[in-house]
Amino acid sequence: MIYFFHSEGWIARIFTKFGQLLIINVLILLSSIPIVTIGAAQTAGFHVLLQLIQGKEVAIVPRFLHVFRQSLVKSSVVWIALLLFVWLLGVNWLYYIQMNQLLNGWIIGLSISTIICVHLFQCVFFSLARYNSSLRSILVTDVKLLIKHPFRSILLHSLTLLPFFLMLLSPYLFIFGLYSACFFSISGWLYLRCVLLLAFFRKYEKVD
Repeated sequence: MIYFFHSEGWIARIFTKFGQLLIINVLILLSSIPIVTIGAAQTAGFHVLLQLIQGKEVAIVPRFLHVFRQSLVKSSVVWIALLLFVWLLGVNWLYYIQMNQLLNGWIIGLSISTIICVHLFQCVFFSLARYNSSLRSILVTDVKLLIKHPFRSILLHSLTLLPFFLMLLSPYLFIFGLYSACFFSISGWLYLRCVLLLAFFRKYEKVD
């Protein structure tokens, strides 16, 4: 019984992991309050989670705050640009739906643009956290990744968006999702994305 709570025991590791996710969750929530800084909060969260997943010792709070300040301008610009992109896509989708023109040829281009937007939302802040490259290089690489591996990319995004679809199935799941967001679900979702994206990008890095 004592072994279970030993520092090397599996219960201790679970509690340690949960504690780390709780701290990261609070940091992401607090740093996302201005809304425009959500991109920088994701970049900092991804960076700390990458360090933890790779088994590195990291002081979570100082490291998070350092990366947050360092990436604030770049990540915020990307975040605002993506929000504007989403707004434009939403306006166009509403127009074609209301005009009953979903069979219009422009829908193909709109669908491709939507897939690119979802892909960038999923990948760009992970890339900013993982690679020390220019913003242009990161964006081009992420889009090339989608073009080279479209089915794998769509599967990846489907898995990471699954929690949101589950929340929409029931008002109880929706309330539970909002409540758990205050404690661990945001960092847990970021952790899931980080694991999947890391495996995805490592394959791409080996090919290149």
